Amino acid sequence: MPDEELVLVRRVYVTPERWDSPQAEAREVGDPELWCISCCSQYPHVPFDEDEEAATD
Repeated sequence: MPDEELVLVRRVYVTPERWDSPQAEAREVGDPELWCISCCSQYPHVPFDEDEEAATD
């Protein structure tokens, strides 16, 4: 994938488990964002599926 290509994704926030909270958590948040390949390779995200989004509306 060329560096100048942008991908529509939804950001994922990850909360690692701790000694006082043994459950890790990952949740999708916010509106879809355009990310470059560098960001996609380093940060948690899920590809945005417009068809799936339309089905939940």
